Amino acid sequence: RYMESNANILLLIGPPGTGKTTFIRGLLAHRNASAIVTYDSGILEKDGFFARFIEDDTEVMVLEDSDAFLKSRSDGNTMMHRFLNVGDGLVTTKGKKMIFSTNLPSIRDIDSALVRPGRCFDIVEFKPLSLHHATILADKLGGELPLRKGGEVMEYSLAELFNKQSDESKKS
Repeated sequence: RYMESNANILLLIGPPGTGKTTFIRGLLAHRNASAIVTYDSGILEKDGFFARFIEDDTEVMVLEDSDAFLKSRSDGNTMMHRFLNVGDGLVTTKGKKMIFSTNLPSIRDIDSALVRPGRCFDIVEFKPLSLHHATILADKLGGELPLRKGGEVMEYSLAELFNKQSDESKKS
């Protein structure tokens, strides 16, 4: 629905290992969408990166681990105005989408202008699995929950479960 909507921004929020990158990869593959990706803040400070995105056939800009870029402008974030202009500014970007992923602990840490209705399609929260759900998934994957040193574990990330399964596959 996001790819068909008029909203330009999708925000994925949650701790590391909970499936945000896998979700993005799956969405792009499902839609056979072209994407431009960068992790370099130096590139994002140049207008050329945004101009290229607006002018070419690339459909999606992916900004993973974008914690620093999502903070409020009042906190000194000088990048936010670029995202706001591309996401819903004076320059038309019809059909262009921006997907942000962040490990920030709360939506309150994100500039409110980015997540306003009409600009932001949705905020999808990714959480670790409860012990119950982790056990069900481990059973479906044909393995066991990873062991951890220390006390009782109440939640697991998807990365822990899938990495445990791939480690067991390599051993066998």
